[in-house]
Amino acid sequence: MVLDVDEETTVLDAALDAGIDLPHDCKLGVCLTCPSKVISGSVDQSTGSLDDSVQAQVNNFAVPSYYGSDNIELSYSRDMR
Repeated sequence: MVLDVDEETTVLDAALDAGIDLPHDCKLGVCLTCPSKVISGSVDQSTGSLDDSVQAQVNNFAVPSYYGSDNIELSYSRDMR
C-alpha cells in the first residue's frame, strides 16, 4: 500500500488514517507496542523519548517516527515485541 503523508504526520497516524490496523496503545511512543522493521528508506525518531538501548532492540517504532525519506517500506508483525 502506498500512502501520501505530510512531514508532520507520524508513521502510525498515517497508517491508522488509511485504515491499516497496526499494533499500538499509547500513541506517545512509550508503551513499546508498535515495533516495525524498516525495509527501505528511513524514518526520523529524533523527537521520541526512547533511549538508544531500547531503540537498538527493535529497528523502529511507529510512534514517534516520522517519514525521513520520500519513500519508506516497513514491515509489521505483532510478534516483534
